[in-house]
Amino acid sequence: MKIAFNKFTLVSICCCFLFTVNTIAVPFPLQGDSSNSIGSKLPVIGIGYGAMTFIGSVGNTGFNQPFLYRGGLQLDVQLHSKTNYEVFFNLLAGKVYGEEKSATRNLNFMSNVLMEGINLRYSFNNRKNPKQTLTPFVSLGVNILTFNPYTDLKDANGNTYYYWNDGTIRNMAETGSDAAQSKILHRDYTYETNIHDANVDSVGSFKEYALAFPLSVGVKFRISGRVSLYFTETYHFTTTHYIDGGIGNSSANLINDKILYSSVSFHYDLSAQRETPKPVRVHVDQSIYNDVNYNELQNADGDGDGVPDFLDEDNSTPPGVKVDAHGRAIDTDGDGVPDYRDKELNSAPGALVDEYGVTITDSTQEAKYLRDSMDLELTKLAERIRTKNEPDAANVNGGKNQLPDEFKIVDSDHDGVISADEIAKAIEFYTTGKSPFTKVQFYRLIDYFFSQ
Repeated sequence: MKIAFNKFTLVSICCCFLFTVNTIAVPFPLQGDSSNSIGSKLPVIGIGYGAMTFIGSVGNTGFNQPFLYRGGLQLDVQLHSKTNYEVFFNLLAGKVYGEEKSATRNLNFMSNVLMEGINLRYSFNNRKNPKQTLTPFVSLGVNILTFNPYTDLKDANGNTYYYWNDGTIRNMAETGSDAAQSKILHRDYTYETNIHDANVDSVGSFKEYALAFPLSVGVKFRISGRVSLYFTETYHFTTTHYIDGGIGNSSANLINDKILYSSVSFHYDLSAQRETPKPVRVHVDQSIYNDVNYNELQNADGDGDGVPDFLDEDNSTPPGVKVDAHGRAIDTDGDGVPDYRDKELNSAPGALVDEYGVTITDSTQEAKYLRDSMDLELTKLAERIRTKNEPDAANVNGGKNQLPDEFKIVDSDHDGVISADEIAKAIEFYTTGKSPFTKVQFYRLIDYFFSQ
């Protein structure tokens, strides 16, 4: 991109640079997320790109016409503030152009533009929500504008363009005596003629610098405490009507040129803290592992099932039990009960089994219910018996009610009488499956106890 630098441009760039350096060197208060702000001297840097549209005497003359735009690159340096007002310095470089073809006017131009200056932005921040995602803003500033307009008057072979009434472009004037020998040309859109130096259209000498007053509206999209995107629409009011070289101007219509810049920019806060702290690296003295026998650890097998612990999914397999490659005890019928505890190794697929791998049927459930009910009643009976008065051994032995031989095993004190504690223990043995009595014998024992 070719930019015509003059003394005003160089002075403005130097002033902007010196002011920025001075700002960076001196601490200043910060704005934004208080949690992310560390009181640093560093500013917010922004870089963006957008479309530059010329509104003037050539081509676009108002918002009701199609826009012709070229790209523009911008650089911002923003200072921090404790208020909603933010000061930033900007540098904008790009191109604008205009095309106009009609029965009375055939004009075109391309101008390199450079703007640098200072701006004041007001952000509509919610002070109660420092992490606000979308923040609208407006800004106003003053810039120094430099430009150098060119126009496309000739093709690559140096032939001047002549626009005829039939809409063609030729190498001779339509009113010339040798117009019949003219050749049709096609524009190459190479803007080769400097309007100022060539005095095109008898414009005369003009200054290639001016002031511009940018008025912006937009919205800030917060990505993090450090990073944000700005979507901005800026209307530059200038104090010159020569950005297009003055070729479209008339004494009756000398309206100053305007430039519309639609952009998106990336902004990075150099002074903001990370929202997610960096992980703390803890130094570990590797010498503590010098005496570790890794081969021994790798081959360790706590339950001795032949599967190393680091692969063993069950480190408590009993000795001698067959296991699979993952150290789990073999379960042939897949009922969830390993073979070494399974009392029914061929349970049907999907069958409901008990803790011993035995299929639970309606009859077994009913029997278990009855057994549990009986055990409960016997337990209650044992508690009542413990509170019963002890039988009188003299009365028992003196009468006819002698202790039968089959029940003498219950008479632990051998006094010929079954006491409350002795019958309670007999009941406990029966309910836990340890009693030598059959069901019939056990109920005879109960009857005998109460008949003493």
